[in-house]
Amino acid sequence: MEAFITSQSPSPSSSLEDLSAPLDSFNNTVIILTQSDSNTKSNSTPPQLIISVMLRYALECARRCQNNMKESIFSKIFHRLQLPMDTFRTLFIDEMDTSISSTRSYAELKTLIPCIVNIPSSIAAPSIVMAISYEAESSLNTFISTTIHPCSVCSGTQNVDNIGFNNELIFKQIISQHGGSTIVIIYYITDRIRSAEIMVNDLHPSINVTFPMMLPNQNISSLPITLNLCQGFNSIRIYNPSGYTPAVDRIVVY
Repeated sequence: MEAFITSQSPSPSSSLEDLSAPLDSFNNTVIILTQSDSNTKSNSTPPQLIISVMLRYALECARRCQNNMKESIFSKIFHRLQLPMDTFRTLFIDEMDTSISSTRSYAELKTLIPCIVNIPSSIAAPSIVMAISYEAESSLNTFISTTIHPCSVCSGTQNVDNIGFNNELIFKQIISQHGGSTIVIIYYITDRIRSAEIMVNDLHPSINVTFPMMLPNQNISSLPITLNLCQGFNSIRIYNPSGYTPAVDRIVVY
């Protein structure tokens, strides 16, 4: 699968800003990506800049950037989608060689995908802050060699332990209405100071969090942190490549 920029370039040395690109209904410059048509002769189209992208990456782009597009793409084959110029530059141009011979792996491209945040400036801050609780032991989550233990003082009577080294806990389907900076409270159990790496949506960099030791009169402790979530569904990965993290009861997302 190849993606073609249909705006014509006057000369190979012209910059991206000089491209004669179409406009949307708001007079914003857009770039149209189309699936190559095997029935169209190569000499019947204007000079094009061709960027080779894997279909999987194109679908990932469509899923993450659907609010910036004129069409939402969820099928296995895409025929046309439109991107604002700044989004296209972020996805395909910045920090990326656009020569035809240059290619990158999907894992490398994934780190370039921006986080979609859509916070309406005209909406006043609500007087009541809504919070959603996610249990660590939920079947929606992913457990990599971790252990689910009974826990009478935990919110769901269970917690997830043995997180660390090659073992990881991944919270799935964490919902954010608008995305952006979000307060997340982690409820945990530990008898000593421990640390963990927290990564959102498998996008680097992760953040390092230190969990204080619980007080003698505490059954469960909590630690608020701030994470940058994307609009829609998110994943939150908890791991530590060099040690064990606390046992996790749940997280609460505000």
